[in-house]
Amino acid sequence: MAAACASTAHNENRPAVPDRHPYDIDQPVDQPVPFASGQIRTVNGIAFTPDGRTLYTANWVADLDSTGRRRLRIFEWRHRDGAWHGPEPASFSSRYTDYQPVMAPGGSRLYFQSTRPVSSGTGEVMQNLWFVDRDGDTWSSATAATALNTPAREGYAAPLMDGTLYFNSDRPGSRGLQDFYRSRALGGDAFAPPMPVAELNTEHSENDLVVDPAGRFVIFNRYGEATREIDLYIAFATGQGWGAARPLDGVNALGWELTPSISPNGRYFFFTRQSNIYQIDLAALLYTDDPVPGRRRRP
Repeated sequence: MAAACASTAHNENRPAVPDRHPYDIDQPVDQPVPFASGQIRTVNGIAFTPDGRTLYTANWVADLDSTGRRRLRIFEWRHRDGAWHGPEPASFSSRYTDYQPVMAPGGSRLYFQSTRPVSSGTGEVMQNLWFVDRDGDTWSSATAATALNTPAREGYAAPLMDGTLYFNSDRPGSRGLQDFYRSRALGGDAFAPPMPVAELNTEHSENDLVVDPAGRFVIFNRYGEATREIDLYIAFATGQGWGAARPLDGVNALGWELTPSISPNGRYFFFTRQSNIYQIDLAALLYTDDPVPGRRRRP
């Protein structure tokens, strides 16, 4: 009896086994594989809740805007009973164009971009940043990030754990077609004045980005006019900003690589090509040069 009690106490003191996330794969994933066996697609946007059991994406709908272009809406997928169920319209998606959902670390805020009017009685805008905050089991009503928005286009937020927020914009003064800017969330709807990320911006178009939540590296895509290709790049923090960006080996191919994202548990890197979602072990991408020719090693 004493032995049984001791065994029970020993088991109670063992660390809890982390819950398995729906995107977890048992074997190493050193090459991109379709996420969820290709069941879920997104035009641009991959936003998991921290437990990985709810996913927000963006897809075309039948509605047309004033230019005749199909609109995008944000949708919600839920994982239960071993399968993904959806898509269902997100509670904060509007009748306007909404897309590029991005989850902030911890899951208490979700950023997205929208063409919805900023206030009642005004018209549809070109493209602004908006956000919703977690309110119990639901999301709050959407709030415009007014301190970041201009009459130009703002989109693709990349929030960090310390409140730093990156995004892209084609506002006047940009070096290329679109540039990256850096701000900081100050609480509520307040943000620090955004500044250009000079070390990453070029004469090309810097578009979608994800920043490691701890700020150690950034992965983004860049459109080149000469090639008309969109490829993913990576740059590492140097202490004085970002180092030189290089193409992200292992994912770039024919076609446009969009929607870079990191899983909430930090294990996987997600991206899209032709609206198909792919995942790969993040560690498989963070190689450094090895002094032995022909061999590479992980840092």
